[in-house]
Amino acid sequence: MDDKLKNKNFIQLYTDGYGLPALCTLLKEKSLAFNILMYFLYHMDLKNTVTHPLTQEDIGKILHVKKQSVSVALKYLCDWHFIWLFSYSRKTNYYVINPNLFFKSYMFNKKSIPVLVDQSYLLSLSPYQMVKPDNLVRNLYFEKTKELFSMNKIQLDTYKHSKDIYYKPHTGRATYQNSNFTQLYKQALPALVTLTQESSVATKILLYLVTKMDNYNSTDVLTLSEIGLACSSNLNQVSTSLKILLKHNFIYRYAYSSKLNCYIVNPQVFFKSTAPTKEKLLTDYQEFYSLPYEAPSSQEDNLYLQNKKLFKLNLLDLHHL
Repeated sequence: MDDKLKNKNFIQLYTDGYGLPALCTLLKEKSLAFNILMYFLYHMDLKNTVTHPLTQEDIGKILHVKKQSVSVALKYLCDWHFIWLFSYSRKTNYYVINPNLFFKSYMFNKKSIPVLVDQSYLLSLSPYQMVKPDNLVRNLYFEKTKELFSMNKIQLDTYKHSKDIYYKPHTGRATYQNSNFTQLYKQALPALVTLTQESSVATKILLYLVTKMDNYNSTDVLTLSEIGLACSSNLNQVSTSLKILLKHNFIYRYAYSSKLNCYIVNPQVFFKSTAPTKEKLLTDYQEFYSLPYEAPSSQEDNLYLQNKKLFKLNLLDLHHL
């Protein structure tokens, strides 16, 4: 593929029943766990592994929370198969992110993901699915997903690998192509964490809009009531959250009437199509050239700048915190 047609430096976020719905449920249940997962995504390699050994104290310093809170959040992420961990020493672990939610490379490279023997089945399961023998617990994810994304009619059927073959022109080598994913850009992860800290409801609504967007990042016409129903939020919460998303350039709004709008999601944060389409969107909506929280009116947003610094932190410098 021509280099000009390529998007770069993004993480694949799957949009079927194993990606966005699970992420939205995680956000609702444990916002700290969501933020830790975003930090792991920023630092993971092509094998979905955070290669720097980390202690819980390290993670607490990075996100300015107590070790006990980190312990609870990590247990939640592990119990529900968002991540699994390998012990490096008694206190230090390195973490692997479930590739059915997020992945960087071609599908055939999923075989190279490091997996513990008793957790090899995780590659074919999603978070909240078949986690424990209790049917009520096992169905928790499905019930929450139906509630959160009821207007999107997301299919919760068994995960199937894509059989489409994609040939790279410069090598002629056949590779399996990933499908059903949205591009989540690495440089936008600090802004996403900042948004979560400012308003978890706004983050949940943003994820819902991502499920509704087409290849031009545009949603269908939506009412506040529909968004509220899909995201289990009242109209005041929806209205306030949309104002936050608009203010910080996560989205742009087209007004059809006083009650009907469609929304364009910032292609610097989430995107689906090729680089030329992205460039056209950025030209049409000049404010999107800045990442969220980096617009001229909010240059001094301390929370975002703090997150940006933490996400680029050299782990060897943790003792200075």
